[in-house]
Amino acid sequence: MSWRQNASEQTQNDFDDMYEQGLNAAGSFLQDYKEFAPFHLTISKSGEKVLGMAVAENEFEASKNLLDLIHQGLRQKRDEVRAVMVVSNVSSNIGDAIHFRAEHESGTAIDIFVPYQFKGFLKKKLYLLMESASTQPTEKIIFD
Repeated sequence: MSWRQNASEQTQNDFDDMYEQGLNAAGSFLQDYKEFAPFHLTISKSGEKVLGMAVAENEFEASKNLLDLIHQGLRQKRDEVRAVMVVSNVSSNIGDAIHFRAEHESGTAIDIFVPYQFKGFLKKKLYLLMESASTQPTEKIIFD
């Protein structure tokens, strides 16, 4: 069963908007820098969209710590926003992927994984493997 079957139209639209913005930003970061630090997108209760990043105390701060900082900050703002999405670069046994973790105040929470590869001369061209993307329900950690 798709997450869309139980989600309101607003939840679907909010997730779609954040996913499109997050995919464009992550794709640009990967194409330009071959990596990116975790970032987040929010939609306020009034509909304002914001892209933000956690600031590390030093350049060697691990992504896990940045994710913790992002989650902490989003929990503190949960009364001001209706939707959040955290975007991170992950690696697994199947390869590299962009991970989108979306939550809505209505109760829907999903993970989206979009695998990617670099191909071509000197592996400089980014290919998003959209046909291998997966979506699954997940636990709420912001609107819990």
